[in-house]
Amino acid sequence: MTDNGNELSAPQPVQEVTPVIAPANVDTTATAAAPDLPTTAPPPPPPPPPPSNSSASSCSHASEHEPSSSASAAFVNMDDRPIEPLVASLLASTTKSEVAERAAAIRERVNHLLAPLRVAARERRPQCSHMWLPCRVPKWWAIITAVLSQPLDTPMKVDAALASLQMAIERDVPNFFFTGLIEEDESPSPIDTKEFMTVTLPFIQKLVLKMSELFPDDIPFLFTKSHITFTREQVACLIISNFFNILLEPKSYTNKHFQSISFSSLFHQCSNPAFPYCLINYFMRIARCMPQGSLTIRRKVLEDAEVPSWDTLATPLCPVVVHEEGLIEESEAVLHADFANEYIGGGVLHGGCVQEEILFVLRPECLLSMFLCPRMELKETITIIGAERFSNYTGYGRRFAYAGNYNEPTNRHNGSGGIITQVVAMDALMAMWLHRGDQFKKPWSERDLNKAYCAFMRIPEDGDGALGPVATGNWGCGAFGGNHQLKFFQQWIAASQSGRSMEYFTFRERFGNAEEIVELRNNPHFNIGTLWTALHTADTSQARVDLFEHIKKVFNTGE
Repeated sequence: MTDNGNELSAPQPVQEVTPVIAPANVDTTATAAAPDLPTTAPPPPPPPPPPSNSSASSCSHASEHEPSSSASAAFVNMDDRPIEPLVASLLASTTKSEVAERAAAIRERVNHLLAPLRVAARERRPQCSHMWLPCRVPKWWAIITAVLSQPLDTPMKVDAALASLQMAIERDVPNFFFTGLIEEDESPSPIDTKEFMTVTLPFIQKLVLKMSELFPDDIPFLFTKSHITFTREQVACLIISNFFNILLEPKSYTNKHFQSISFSSLFHQCSNPAFPYCLINYFMRIARCMPQGSLTIRRKVLEDAEVPSWDTLATPLCPVVVHEEGLIEESEAVLHADFANEYIGGGVLHGGCVQEEILFVLRPECLLSMFLCPRMELKETITIIGAERFSNYTGYGRRFAYAGNYNEPTNRHNGSGGIITQVVAMDALMAMWLHRGDQFKKPWSERDLNKAYCAFMRIPEDGDGALGPVATGNWGCGAFGGNHQLKFFQQWIAASQSGRSMEYFTFRERFGNAEEIVELRNNPHFNIGTLWTALHTADTSQARVDLFEHIKKVFNTGE
């Protein structure tokens, strides 16, 4: 098996993994479970075993976490004094300066505890294949339990708890988001702050402390072609754990390209509170009634042998419905396109506020994909099945605003109470970095055609029935600099070869008469192969390239 060209182990068959209490559909090559970390200093680890041709995973959680011999002394000398007095002092703080000082003392204790584990992680990054769960580290979990088992009945206590558990705080003084939101902001709040403090907070604290019960087994990362299924309660536990700052950054203990998953920027450096409001609304909704059903995250890979020879295909083009009004998230199509960054989630936690970022706060369960999925490669996409939309909004970009609660229509629910919507993340070429006209040329144009095909194509789990339409739009345009017409053609061809129809949302952007182009389906010479060939005969040397006019000319005049 290879990943990004680096040999990991001998070829391994896909195995079933169950990182949940109830049986779950998990398909991945990393399956080894691990015992809890020892509460006393372990002996130096044995030398690594020689390479094996076994189909078993080449590492386990035990080897990922076990401190190296050089770190054992620090593990032994760790401060073992009771944490409860520090927590009591923290939650008794009456000023922001006291909170900052006392939270820093608890963070120092945690960092002291985790120091040897971080050393071991740096040494063994290539072997690490599972999430680090804090409930696997007894002394760390004892600190978390000491903080979250206390009543957080004032906004300052909430901010104090968040500050004390933050593993990667960027400054010594917290921003006191909840203190500002509830006590200092005199404007009407769009959320019920009383319900949040008295009902929601106690519920989510208890949910985090159920982690060891909810996750008796390890959670594998999705490094390669694989999928994993969670209960919705498990999803909520992990997202709320990240809200309380107790999940370590995957990029800190793997050799894969993850972006930061910290919520600290979202809640403590965010100039627009709309994103935090959406998350708070999600917390409030699950506290009222835990969602049913499951959520699946699937990493799809288009293998080289699966790439069509696009110029030779005689496949007819599929039907297209063009919407000048409306939004992708309002479509009744099952498959919704996420105009993704190569790092799934984009800037959702760091101030970004365009299509992908908005999608992820409307459907916060999508955030879990950021914890498990490193950067997408050229022929990879990520599908999230069952993420529910919880919030309404208005505006876009800097004008984005939280607009209250949203309830999914009945026809979006399946028989088990879950959500049928599938969100497929596909990252487009950043054409803005290319020379003029290069995005229209091979291999650049084929790069995004293959990416869209990977996103839309049938997989064995889809069965033999007809595939539903895909709802998409101006993918890779805007900040990425893609040509609207080229992106329309690439997605149309990919949907057609996948056996889907397409709903195309223009977001009121005018880039030519797409309906006239769709009518070319009636031309007997118009198919995927002829269209793809014709697209590469256009003159792309000019500042403005009109592919629609070029294609109409080719197929209406026979040139």
